[in-house]
Amino acid sequence: MTDLSPLPITEVVAVSSQDDLQQLVQQCHADSVSMYPLGGQTSLGFGVPARTEGIGIDLRGINQVIDFPVRDLTITVEAGILMSDLNSLLAAEGLMLPLHVPQMSNATLGGVIATNTNGPGRFGYGTVRDYVIGIRALSGDAQVYNAGGRVVKNVAGYDFCKLLTGSLGTLGIITQVTMKLKPIPTRQATVIAPVNDVQHADRVVAELMNSMVRPVAIEFLQGSEFTTVVDAVDQSSAALAIVLHGTDEEVDWMIGKLRRELSSSKVRDSHNLDADSHEQLWSQLCDFAADDTALAVTESRTVSSGCVSIINLALKQHPDCAVQSHMGDGIVTMKLPEDSDAQVSDLVIKTLGPEARRHHGHVVILSAANAAELTTQSVWGDPSSPDFLIQKLREQFDPQRLINPGRFVYQ
Repeated sequence: MTDLSPLPITEVVAVSSQDDLQQLVQQCHADSVSMYPLGGQTSLGFGVPARTEGIGIDLRGINQVIDFPVRDLTITVEAGILMSDLNSLLAAEGLMLPLHVPQMSNATLGGVIATNTNGPGRFGYGTVRDYVIGIRALSGDAQVYNAGGRVVKNVAGYDFCKLLTGSLGTLGIITQVTMKLKPIPTRQATVIAPVNDVQHADRVVAELMNSMVRPVAIEFLQGSEFTTVVDAVDQSSAALAIVLHGTDEEVDWMIGKLRRELSSSKVRDSHNLDADSHEQLWSQLCDFAADDTALAVTESRTVSSGCVSIINLALKQHPDCAVQSHMGDGIVTMKLPEDSDAQVSDLVIKTLGPEARRHHGHVVILSAANAAELTTQSVWGDPSSPDFLIQKLREQFDPQRLINPGRFVYQ
């Protein structure tokens, strides 16, 4: 069983239907009992450490397929479905939900939406918010909210779908969603481009932005843990992993053109991985942030041009850290080894945070071994919305503040 110690849970109650969940939430609301929604339990350390005792609600039993009109490229499912089960169901029809998240065999769709977890494929495919077109959720007082629908072109009403995405369950417990889908590409490939440093990588990425090649992912990699897959990468060097999807003809053309363009960008020894190495690296890229042996994992979210200074600053402060950056999206994930002596809150608040703000962004802590030292500011950075608006949202959907109390940006 998953270690629930990051949350002050007194007992776990499993529910098997949306009606069961609504009755449980009604009872908790009547008794003023705090609730901690549990999906695949892969992100229990994400957010500010909770301090209010309450019950855990295991939502994995709410996992039925409601509607799957294959030709419409949409699916409506209950939120407790495992990502691996959903992917298998879709793959049988030649379809996919291109959310490349960590720990697919344990993560639930509702949890992915609640945490707004996005993987390396976000550059080519977009983010969670781009795929949620319908949603149903229970508020803290057990009211049912519905938004969106089962058609892709649905823009009527308040955009509750985007509001719930990334709210960590604090505005409602997600019970059912409708997602857009994509066809599975015929072929996938990865080209490795060794670079001298992050400045060199930045120049290559800038040229890629004007190329006719359309990568799914452009990943900057630095750190010793990548040596098992990418021979060019060790603690003193770096590489770009450029992932391509398409038909056989499209991928062959993109590899050839990309290799020529990389050569003109002074990239030596670029090479494409074989199929097995591609799968191994892709899995590693998706699971990079999910490391319970690390001292801490931070994520800086800025404009694309901010990646260079964030990465240089991270490596200057901690040369032994591992870095993975979605450079085209302005995302830098840094992993500190467990034997590091870093003070995580100080690193985020005093070092990485100010640099991220210079580039119109912020830093969040995805996980930390010493959670007791974390604060709302260190975990979430400074909120981009006025405080009174944030508090009003919380009061509207969960007036008693019973769902995941204290874990998000709300006071």
